[in-house]
Amino acid sequence: MSNKQRTKKADKGKYEGREYLNYEEAGDYLGMKRATLFNYINDLEIKTHKFLRDAHRYLSLTDVKQIEAVKDKPWLANGSVSEKAVTPSVDDTAPFGINEPKSRQKRTTDEFSPIPLHLPLGTISSGVFAKQYGINYTDFKNYMRRGVNGEWFEVEKVSSPTREGYVLKFLTLEQQEKALEVLKRHGKLK
Repeated sequence: MSNKQRTKKADKGKYEGREYLNYEEAGDYLGMKRATLFNYINDLEIKTHKFLRDAHRYLSLTDVKQIEAVKDKPWLANGSVSEKAVTPSVDDTAPFGINEPKSRQKRTTDEFSPIPLHLPLGTISSGVFAKQYGINYTDFKNYMRRGVNGEWFEVEKVSSPTREGYVLKFLTLEQQEKALEVLKRHGKLK
């Protein structure tokens, strides 16, 4: 089977200044067919966007560029570091353990939500917390943002290492206990 490109990539300037591209535009930008684009969206677990009174689904240009990077360098897809790149030194400036020994890299709740090394052991992502207690994540996001009946609980916010402008939210053990108290007190948890 040949590795030749099946469709021609669009001129990069064609979509300059756009924040979102529909599937057709994203395929044009990347030079790939719709089915291949869907495979990348699924494999990379990219969130698509739908806007009011619009039947189309969209990808952010940042996500489209992520697909392009993974298409050109497939080893970027799994976020893992090669054995040679892992050094036993400890580097506090690399919050997600890129230069950490393998034993420290295992501090994750699952392979897609690495826990920053500066947070204490027992810390989990807000998504994992919501899933553990059977809370719809959309509801939980609202509780984190707006509080529960005027009562707030804290979460740790960390800038996303892969998406500029995005924040990842984590709960330490103490924050998990406080959140559980607040949620139970207001009947949001069974």
